[in-house]
Amino acid sequence: MRRANGAPRARRSALRGALWVALLCIQWPAVAPALPERRLFEPTDLEFEEPGVVELDMQFGPVRGQQAHRLVVPDVEFDLGLTHNIEFDIDGQFAIGGPDTGEFVFDRVAPDNPWPAIKFGLLDFADSSADRA
Repeated sequence: MRRANGAPRARRSALRGALWVALLCIQWPAVAPALPERRLFEPTDLEFEEPGVVELDMQFGPVRGQQAHRLVVPDVEFDLGLTHNIEFDIDGQFAIGGPDTGEFVFDRVAPDNPWPAIKFGLLDFADSSADRA
């Protein structure tokens, strides 16, 4: 036996399904361009210096911030290996910066405080035969 209101119910469910598909298509997110990858640290910061070895890393150059531009002269990193898993680091930076208006004028000195640190290696997953982690 067929119900008297079976055909309108089927039409309503088909209409309801089509409405959900239309809403999903409208709400589907648009493709957004990705920002370029910016590392928050340098991969060489993960390695330990051998005991007694000193590494001095200096970088120079322009830096473009969200509001102001800077000329970094220099960015210095000093690393001293104390043991195989302990290292003493000092990082610092001296920069000449511009105004927050984004103008390309360098009229402000922006020194960064020295950042002393001792790095401890608690776990090591390095494969010594492959010379990589």
